[in-house]
Amino acid sequence: MAALFAFVGSAMILGGIDSGTAFSDAPTHLSKFIPHLAFVGFGLSVLGALTPGMAFNSPILTSLTTWTGKHSKMLLGQLYQRLETSDITIDTDASADKLYPKLSVSGGIVAYTGTFSATDDLTFSDKKLSPKLAKRELQIEPKKFFNTYLQYIAGLTRNGALDTQIPFEAFIMQKVMEQMAQQVNNKIIGLGDTASADATKAITDGFLKLLAGLITATEVTPVATGAWTSANAVTKAETLWKGIPDTWKGINTILYVSRTQYQNILESYRALYPTDAAAFRMANQENLFIPISGGMCTIKPQAWMGTSNRAIITVPENLIVGGNPESDMAGVKVIEDVWVKKLGVAFSIGMLIPDSEAIFCNDQA
Repeated sequence: MAALFAFVGSAMILGGIDSGTAFSDAPTHLSKFIPHLAFVGFGLSVLGALTPGMAFNSPILTSLTTWTGKHSKMLLGQLYQRLETSDITIDTDASADKLYPKLSVSGGIVAYTGTFSATDDLTFSDKKLSPKLAKRELQIEPKKFFNTYLQYIAGLTRNGALDTQIPFEAFIMQKVMEQMAQQVNNKIIGLGDTASADATKAITDGFLKLLAGLITATEVTPVATGAWTSANAVTKAETLWKGIPDTWKGINTILYVSRTQYQNILESYRALYPTDAAAFRMANQENLFIPISGGMCTIKPQAWMGTSNRAIITVPENLIVGGNPESDMAGVKVIEDVWVKKLGVAFSIGMLIPDSEAIFCNDQA
């Protein structure tokens, strides 16, 4: 995402998400609002086109301190909601380590006799979700707002009146949370690696690192498919499906792939059925299935997989992202420091694959 104020070059936004601790309480200060900035475009960045209708007040940001303190938990809740996790499970009740138990039942039915010969066939095991604390810090110099575009748009009105529909502090935090969510999606959920030189990725291990650990521990054995390309991706997906246990083929599962790999699958469909309009339409539907799964395995592209060549089959309940926006350690703080405002966001994030017997993958990393 472009920097929050890249379109005017007027705010100092320094640093990225990294590991750290929560912020101390800050004094609050509230002053009158200064009116009306108008922009169009609420994408990943705002591109400077000025129109009446979307306005912002308080450009000197003196209300930012009070507003963020009041809405701190709401903002963190929005952060988790913005994650691209519709096809996995979000646990927002994981403030610290949380156990996910598993019950395995062994043994079986035998022919009747008059002798009771049962053994202990119940085995409990568990995996632990361990969210890590992360932070995002920004430095904003309010005076630079006034010395640049604020003077240019001073006096803009809407229907003859000052337009102050959307508080500027809310606009700022919306853009900050969007950028943070994008970083969590693209760098932490899937690609997180505590051994990474990238400070954001190093916060905690993501799903791909966790899966690699299960493979190393021989808890998961990859299905040999070889490389996936635009010419063979459908065939490779079918090879992966054939390699999972039959007991899982009657359960609704998801094939998770990167967006690049998903594109290969679509191109492969087109190559397999060049004159079949129905098949090509199916290949471009939102819910695309592995053909030989009989509709039991949906193919879903995932931003969190980056450019990985890994293909994963499992159920949404077996990929968990955990954190807690209500935690005492999480929050949004603003501190005034002479000429600047220091804004900090602390939140927790962690990933878990609770059942290694319910996840399957190809042999491409």
